[in-house]
Amino acid sequence: MLRISLLFVILSAALLACTGGGEKLSMETGKVVLLASGPLYEGSNTATVEWIPAPEAVSGKKITSARVSKIRLMGSGEYADLFSDITFSLAAPGADMRRVGVLNPVAVGDSIWELQVADEQKNIEDFFKGKPITLVADVNLKRDLEADLNLTAEVVFETENKK
Repeated sequence: MLRISLLFVILSAALLACTGGGEKLSMETGKVVLLASGPLYEGSNTATVEWIPAPEAVSGKKITSARVSKIRLMGSGEYADLFSDITFSLAAPGADMRRVGVLNPVAVGDSIWELQVADEQKNIEDFFKGKPITLVADVNLKRDLEADLNLTAEVVFETENKK
């Protein structure tokens, strides 16, 4: 019985060693501007931008898993006391919209916001199927805003590619 157990452990270890984990990469959006066209009203408003990953980051690669590891939003000083909370999501054709970050409450006086990234992120790799990814910031405004809302975003993805 001990020999069978030992043989099973050795074979399992050998099988795991052969499968390999794949290549892990970090992919950044760079600075992209999300826009919500004004006038905007107190309450929930949506700012969006389409982003396409660099071809060399995805071309010919099978992304087996992905997650958002960092979300930073930046705005002008006039936004320092405008938001009560921010929710950040991803959308794309052929993939269900996914909420990946939140900041609640938004500190008064800030114009750079680091969002809390969701611990559980399912099927983020579905967004890397060759179509543009829509970055979505839902912001709750404390008051009306006559002008457009422009937020600069920097998003970092961690991906794993099949070798």
